[in-house]
Amino acid sequence: MFCVSIPFFVLHCVWISYWFFCVFSWILLCVEKKMAGNRELRSKQMKSNVIPFDIAKQDALDYIHRCKDKPGCIVKKVDSLIAGKGLYAGKEFQQGEFILEYAGDLISRKKGLAREKTYPSHKGSYIYFFTWDSKRYCLDATNSSRKCRFANDAGPRDDRQNAVMKCIPVSGTPHLGLFAAMKIGIGVEIRYDYSVKDLPWRRQIENCVQEKEEISDRERVSSLTYILLSKDEF
Repeated sequence: MFCVSIPFFVLHCVWISYWFFCVFSWILLCVEKKMAGNRELRSKQMKSNVIPFDIAKQDALDYIHRCKDKPGCIVKKVDSLIAGKGLYAGKEFQQGEFILEYAGDLISRKKGLAREKTYPSHKGSYIYFFTWDSKRYCLDATNSSRKCRFANDAGPRDDRQNAVMKCIPVSGTPHLGLFAAMKIGIGVEIRYDYSVKDLPWRRQIENCVQEKEEISDRERVSSLTYILLSKDEF
């Protein structure tokens, strides 16, 4: 009786092991198919020269943890309108690619407004106000040695806008990262929307845009009048 039960027990164990092996193999196959699908999707996105946000985010997190600027940006003087410095691409950035972290002191909005009043005009202030998780924050980069603070503003109607600021939480703390909104060539100035209304340089740009639109409208009306007059001649 004892001798007969041993082979049965062994056969039972082999049978259970076989089913465990089958189930485990099926799970591995499903995981591999999903990973292959993700790799194919990322490959297609990379071929289209658009970097997926999850890849760009990992790149951003790497530099955030290292507290260093990503290589590829140059700070230099802009023009008489800005009368200051700007951020330029020293390499080609693909659409969606992480550019730089806007690094500085993370403080409350109230404290940021108070600091803004204390900075002398010749020094300027590099303070970024934003909202994250229904709370208002301020990133003061005035005394920072990092480069992102030199990126200039470009409003919604400004063709020079080629980047976007995004919030990246790290262990419950918000960090700001600048990402390419389109392909940015070498030597091109990097600009993003400050999301602040009534900025002095924006008023000048808006006036220029409005003047161009008015001129365009006058030319269109003039051209239309010419067409009507030409038709009237026949």
